[in-house]
Amino acid sequence: MEKYDKKKVIGSGAFGQAWLIQLKTDDKKYVMKEIKIAKMGKKERDDARKEVKVLSEMKHPYIVSYVESFEDPTSLFIVMDYCDGGDLHTRIQAQHGALFNEELILD
Repeated sequence: MEKYDKKKVIGSGAFGQAWLIQLKTDDKKYVMKEIKIAKMGKKERDDARKEVKVLSEMKHPYIVSYVESFEDPTSLFIVMDYCDGGDLHTRIQAQHGALFNEELILD
């Protein structure tokens, strides 16, 4: 965690938050998902760790890339590439049922 600066919260859920972070050695931005594992039962903690394993193995141009993960006594942190276009759910809602332009999809 020492190598990143937290910039702002960009999402939140039942067990944590997603942060926009920046590498201290350059200006590269990432997203860090902070999952409060201390508030979870064993099954939820195991599922969160499985998510890390799956993400670390996914290699596809249309899936956000996994960078690293680490834990402290209360939280699991997953660092991923930052996509500045926003999330898909918000974009779909903004379309109000209209189809996306091909250029937007391929961008």
